[in-house]
Amino acid sequence: PPLWLEVVEIFFVIFFLCELGLRCAAERLLFACGPEWKWNVLDSVLVLMSLLDLAVYGMAYSNPSNLFLGRMLRLVRFFRLARLSRVIRQFTSLRLVLFSIIDSMSSLFWCFIVIGLAIYVFAILFVTATTEFFQLAESSAAAAETASERQALGDELLHRYGSLYKGMMTLFMVITGGEDWGESMDPLVR
Repeated sequence: PPLWLEVVEIFFVIFFLCELGLRCAAERLLFACGPEWKWNVLDSVLVLMSLLDLAVYGMAYSNPSNLFLGRMLRLVRFFRLARLSRVIRQFTSLRLVLFSIIDSMSSLFWCFIVIGLAIYVFAILFVTATTEFFQLAESSAAAAETASERQALGDELLHRYGSLYKGMMTLFMVITGGEDWGESMDPLVR
């Protein structure tokens, strides 16, 4: 890892070690048997694992055979996320918002399915209309002055609705504001 990342890691380990020491000194016996003793044990284990991690990686620079142990200790870092649950527990409104977002994910998924289905159906409709345009253009003899206009219209239709993918992409861009509906509809109306 880059040097600045190692310095930041050492800073946080020292910071949490000082915080743990101050809490232990302030709470004394309640640190081990008070109402928050489980969180204190978790914090102690996490700080201890961080110190061991720094020590092992310090030795790994001098002896590469200890690298496996260091990698295993880095895997244990995942449990640091448990501290986040402690912080979230203190902010009930934040927790409410996060749980609301998580609970609404299934509804959001089904909304995307419905929107995708609508895009799919209308893309089929527009691609079919484009196909019919080319079938009619082949069967009717166009005048010389409209041949260039018909060619430009055909090129624009092929560009926007030449395949199912292009039709769906055009409709998606219209829905999301990436393209103006008037420009996309114009070749269909002409």
